Amino acid sequence: MIDAKRMRTVLRVRELKADSAALALARARGLVRVAEAAREAMEDHQRRIVEDASTAQISGEPMRVPPLLEYERHLARRLVEQDARIVGLERDAEAKRAEAEAKLRDQRVIERVLDRAAEERRVVVARADRKRLDEQSAIRAARARASLARRPE
Repeated sequence: MIDAKRMRTVLRVRELKADSAALALARARGLVRVAEAAREAMEDHQRRIVEDASTAQISGEPMRVPPLLEYERHLARRLVEQDARIVGLERDAEAKRAEAEAKLRDQRVIERVLDRAAEERRVVVARADRKRLDEQSAIRAARARASLARRPE
């Protein structure tokens, strides 16, 4: 028979670990979303720079074009770096997801053990109750037979 109090304590610890892993996963996913939003903002900015360079070329301001294109190349390099960062953050988030799933599995195992132990206790108690009721019935029947035997006819 397992120590139910100890198992409930273990279950509580496992629940806390699962909650902690879920929070870490949420944080990791949040970092991915923030990085993706930053990448989209950089991409929009890069597009506007290219449009400005095109407009400057068309409007007869060729001196503005080289610095704008240089800045656009800088943004392109930053986008590549941001893509690499996003891939790393997604990898971290996937690792956190796997860890959270493992912690939940551990928690479910302990819950099942506690459920089985509770079911075993219910079976033992039910068996003891049936035995007690059977004994009481046997005693009552014996008393009834004894009182019938003592009766004068």
